[in-house]
Amino acid sequence: MNTKKPIALFTILLAIASYVPQIKAAEGYIGASKLHVIGDYWEFKNKENIIIITKDVVATSTNMKIECQKLVILHENISNSGDEKMAEKVKKLIATNDVKIQINNGHSTSSGKAEYDKEDDKIILTEHPIAYLGEHEVTGCKITYYIENASYEVESCPDQKATGTITPK
Repeated sequence: MNTKKPIALFTILLAIASYVPQIKAAEGYIGASKLHVIGDYWEFKNKENIIIITKDVVATSTNMKIECQKLVILHENISNSGDEKMAEKVKKLIATNDVKIQINNGHSTSSGKAEYDKEDDKIILTEHPIAYLGEHEVTGCKITYYIENASYEVESCPDQKATGTITPK
């Protein structure tokens, strides 16, 4: 019995199934910069216009890096013609489970959940968020980071005030 043909066919099919969608999914933009995503498991929900990447996810662009255990990309419908790029279609990124964001202007954050909204160009951090600028830090129930002007809004929780630590140089 010749087992080489089924193994070779399986390998080719696996390569096609995993390679082509990942290239398409990895093209996206945060603000005006290209987004490259790496993760162990990719799930494409085409009818819902959702891509879910899980386990050791790293998403990088020219202006920031997001590390998390789950990243959900919500996008507009992607045509199969190849004429339109995914980059023009990304609407929102939702990162969950041990989220760390490093922004190239020196800001960084950690939280349980972060939502990037492309239209508003902001990141909303929840689930024990902390925002850092060097040795300074703020915590609250919800932190909104406005990318364009590199500013934060920090909201208290009902049972606990927002806090900040400013370290003089």
